[in-house]
Parts: sequence; structure tokens; C-alpha cells
Amino acid sequence: GTVTGKSNNNNNNNKEIEIEMSHIRQQRQRMLQNLTELKIEKSRAFKEEKEVIMEMKATAKTRLKLSDPKETLQIILDDLLRRLAEVEHGTERWFDSEIQEVERNYNEKTNNALTNSRSSAAP
Repeated sequence: GTVTGKSNNNNNNNKEIEIEMSHIRQQRQRMLQNLTELKIEKSRAFKEEKEVIMEMKATAKTRLKLSDPKETLQIILDDLLRRLAEVEHGTERWFDSEIQEVERNYNEKTNNALTNSRSSAAP
């Protein structure tokens, strides 16, 4: 009687572990999907901002005939582009670190689940 009792207990345990692992995987998928969608949205916004600034630069070049204000405007717009690039770079780095964090959490939870299954499966 004791042998079958042990293997039943083991099967239940494995099912619980499988369910837990499945939850962990789903959570990881959701978080990565959210981050990816946000990252795409952000990069689209940066692209639009850059296009607006480039249009302003083109306009400043063609429309303004006065040399001094035109050059000042070009300098301001170039500065704006540089700052925008810095923010964009920082934002990308932030997304990358968030994604790494999700993966780290996932690996940790997976390892914990497996460790728990091994320790509770021990006779």
C-alpha cells in the first residue's frame, strides 16, 4: 500500500509544479509582451518627434532669409535633436534592463519551483 501512496503523492506534486511553471511562463509572456508593445510605441513617438524637428530645420533653411536668426534656430533645433537622441537612448536602455529583470525573475521563480519540487518529492 505504501508504494502506490508514494507514487500518487509524487504525481500530484508534479501536476502542481507543472501548473505553477505554466503560471510563471504566462506571467513572463505577459510582461515581455507589455514591455515590447510599450517599447514600440515609444520608438514610434521618438520617430515622430524627430520628423517634426527635421521639418522645422528644413523650413528654417528655406523660409528664413536672415542669416543670423536662421543659424540660431538651426543650433537650437540641432540641440533639440541631440537631447531627443539622448532621451531615446536612455529609454531603450531602461526597456532593456526591465526585460532583463523579467528574465531574471523568471529564472529565479523557475529554479525555486524546481527546487521545491525536488525537496518535497524526497521520501
